[in-house]
Amino acid sequence: MLWHFSAYSQHCNLSLSQECTDGYEWDVGSQHCKDINECQTTVEACQGEMKCFNHYGGYLCLPHSASVITAPEPSRQSVAILPVESNEAFSPCPVGYDAQGEGCVGKAQGEGCVGKALGEGCVCKAKGEGCVGEAKWEGCVGEALGKGCVGEALGEGCVGMAQGKGCVGKAQGEGCVDMDECVLDLHDCQPSQQCVNTVGTYSCQCPDGYSKIGIECVGETALSTSRFTFFIPLRLFTLFVFHPLLFSSRNLRIFHPLFHPLLADIDECRYRYCQHHCVNIPGSFSCECEPGFQLAGNNRSCVDVNECEMGVPCQQKCYNTYGTFLCRCEPGYKLGPDGHSCNDVDECSYSSYMCQFQCVNDPGRFSCICPEGYQLQGTRLCQDVNECETDIDQCGEGQTCINIHGGYQCTDSNRCREPYVLTRTLLSDNRCVCPVIKPECRDLPFSIVHRYMSITSERSVPSDIFQIQATRVYPGVYNTFRIRSGDHNGEFYIRQMNNFSAVLVLDRAVTGPIEYTLDLEMVSVNPLISYQTSSALRLSVFVGPYTF
Repeated sequence: MLWHFSAYSQHCNLSLSQECTDGYEWDVGSQHCKDINECQTTVEACQGEMKCFNHYGGYLCLPHSASVITAPEPSRQSVAILPVESNEAFSPCPVGYDAQGEGCVGKAQGEGCVGKALGEGCVCKAKGEGCVGEAKWEGCVGEALGKGCVGEALGEGCVGMAQGKGCVGKAQGEGCVDMDECVLDLHDCQPSQQCVNTVGTYSCQCPDGYSKIGIECVGETALSTSRFTFFIPLRLFTLFVFHPLLFSSRNLRIFHPLFHPLLADIDECRYRYCQHHCVNIPGSFSCECEPGFQLAGNNRSCVDVNECEMGVPCQQKCYNTYGTFLCRCEPGYKLGPDGHSCNDVDECSYSSYMCQFQCVNDPGRFSCICPEGYQLQGTRLCQDVNECETDIDQCGEGQTCINIHGGYQCTDSNRCREPYVLTRTLLSDNRCVCPVIKPECRDLPFSIVHRYMSITSERSVPSDIFQIQATRVYPGVYNTFRIRSGDHNGEFYIRQMNNFSAVLVLDRAVTGPIEYTLDLEMVSVNPLISYQTSSALRLSVFVGPYTF
């Protein structure tokens, strides 16, 4: 923004008492009235976004972006020769023009004419050999140099750029053909300017109602007084003047597009000044940003807004992204349909294999529990508790604690039943022997040994579950193994390995809790002496209630 005004020293009558008018003070050294700098002497001379600029006899409050170019100060006069008052009449035309009707006519300078058309036009008559400005008489449009014409020569019959008596350009017949730089996009005009082709060259002009400030055309409000002229872009059209002599109804005129019918608004939005959205307003424009962005300090670019620092409604976690944000949830939760809330995830519903026994859903997590008689191993598996080793069994005296899956059994220490009697040897414990002297023992195994085991439900089959082995081997004796009793439904069978061992095989899947009592018999035969005997192993098989 450029402010331009011409300032004059104070013209006033001073008496011998050395008095000065308002805004001036007597300078003893120079013997002149000296301007007072109100910007330094007045506290808070300008308020808000306005900046104080000192001026002769007063001061101006202008926007901070304004810059001031002050015309050279005329030479100072002594007190005795100061003129009484300036009677200069107000003129709406710029320096170098005179008002004529509703237009401005350039003043003649020497033999030529300086000026450009304002209002209805500036008519400049060429005198002598040339015209400085826009000549419309004497057959020369452009700037005359020497005897030729730079532009469209109407006297020499040359279309193009005439220099001297010839043509510089592309010859066509006896003349030159102009090149339209505006159509061929060979110009360097700014987007806010209009390219106007002329013969042999081109010019960059501002639309009506706009003035060239720097290299841009800006819609403006022109304030003109008899003492100075300055220009304010429309979007900064705010002016505070605090000296009564600077502006008055007598010497102030405002040229504004809203008040002047010849000034038309230009749509700056077509030049893509804004990063996102542009809103055109009379004499100016404003920029707007997409949701999730805000205007940067230059009022044109858009920068991302960190919504996570502005109290967004994310229930748990917020992640800022370019132009928006994302809500996320802690492990064990999932984002709700609204994109903000977090709902608990029921992990137990995903699969029946989350836990070995039972899954319990909790907010944000899950846990596994085990049935009675089991304890949690890790986080998901269940392990049998050996009550017999932890001394939590309730077995009484004369009983033995047998641990099984999910519990325990209390059995009598002496399980021999008639006609068997208990014998204790170094090689065997709890061996029941049927004496040969008893007639009822003739068809019974000579001895019975009691054993116990526990298996899980739904065990894969066939499965080897128990191994049988002879404790003594005699020469010439052949041993065979069989299930003597207890296998009522054919869930088991014996697979003999050799002459002295065999394996009990589970042939069908069984589901507990259930208990099997199997008598596994080994029959020994010696054919040389026609001798046969047998011994049994009474195996108690406990099937647990679960598959673990």
